[in-house]
Amino acid sequence: MKLQDIADIDPQTETSRLAPTDLVSFIPMSDVSDDGRWLGSQRRTLLTVRSGYTAFRDGDILFAKITPCMENGKGCLAVGLANGIGFGSTEFHVLRPKPGVPASYLFQWTKFEELRRRAVNAMTGSAGQQRVPAEFLRSYSIPDHSVNEQRAIARVLDAADHRIQQLEALLAKSIRVNLGITTELLTRGVDAQGRLRDPAKDGFTSSPIGALPDEWALSTLKLVCQKIGVGIATSCSAYFIDKGVPLIRNQNITKDGVSDHDLIHITAVRLSDKVLAASNSCATS
Repeated sequence: MKLQDIADIDPQTETSRLAPTDLVSFIPMSDVSDDGRWLGSQRRTLLTVRSGYTAFRDGDILFAKITPCMENGKGCLAVGLANGIGFGSTEFHVLRPKPGVPASYLFQWTKFEELRRRAVNAMTGSAGQQRVPAEFLRSYSIPDHSVNEQRAIARVLDAADHRIQQLEALLAKSIRVNLGITTELLTRGVDAQGRLRDPAKDGFTSSPIGALPDEWALSTLKLVCQKIGVGIATSCSAYFIDKGVPLIRNQNITKDGVSDHDLIHITAVRLSDKVLAASNSCATS
């Protein structure tokens, strides 16, 4: 069957029951994550948003139609809207589940990578302003799952999404703890027993970077580094070679350190005791 068999695409949203001063939710593109989450909680009066924005209601799915937001996966399931109504970017398509269709099941289809890959080929418009037409969503073919199957599929995938969010929250917390420990160690140090020094018991003196142990002295990176080089960006293609000086580009810098994946090599020329290196975005010596 087609996606339009289980969803209305860009339907009208009735707001006549609301007064102009009633609050509604507002979802700009920036408040929607690449993994399908509504990150904000903005509210505005109906009067300020009923013109010039896309309207939707509780339980609708938002699907970013413009490049590169669509390719990045932007979209969300709009639930918990103020007064059951929301407004947002005109660059959203709105998908409304038909009666009996679980909203989360429809939402999972909008996250399906194959759907988004095909949507790229269906885009229309000029470069940088290409959009997915509503007709692509209406005519997109999906399996004819029964309502029970739809609910079972949505239940499993929703549980997986929830678990991923839990793990991401745990990882973020671990990173914050690690940063806190790093700060404590670098500014307080440890005593003979390997425990963090206590500013209330040990001698600490104020400094430009905070209180430090009395016996510590401030230094500079210049005094502790063997060399601090300055990279110079220039045209890169003429410098690429099979073997030579490894060039670390932006994509080689990760949160875990330097990655040698897709590492390229360049020629190097000595220039006033600096290494001239080339990259399309940055250079390093």
